[in-house]
Amino acid sequence: MIEIGRKTRAPVDEEHGVETYSALWGRRTATTVWLTAMSITALLALEAARGIDFLKPVALLIGALLAMALVSARQFFRAPVKGRGKLIENMAGVWSLLLYTGIGLVPMAYRALGGR
Repeated sequence: MIEIGRKTRAPVDEEHGVETYSALWGRRTATTVWLTAMSITALLALEAARGIDFLKPVALLIGALLAMALVSARQFFRAPVKGRGKLIENMAGVWSLLLYTGIGLVPMAYRALGGR
């Protein structure tokens, strides 16, 4: 998901000699594959959250992140102007950072501070 997000660019941002998923597959397919990878990651994260008894907070986080990802993808697809591919790349990074924090650090800190 990070790799696809990192290499999905607006047509004006494509560089000669640099293979990107948007150039290889087209913007629509690259964006769809990125969102699909995110959705699979979300399902796996929910399963992990259930395993550590932290499903509700992680589900709320994932819902917000998926909404942000959809907005980013829509903006990228509707107006692929210079630099717009950074939305996808940045969202992939935000997704990873917040998801790992929400599944790892937050539950651990919550329990260390007396949460169940």
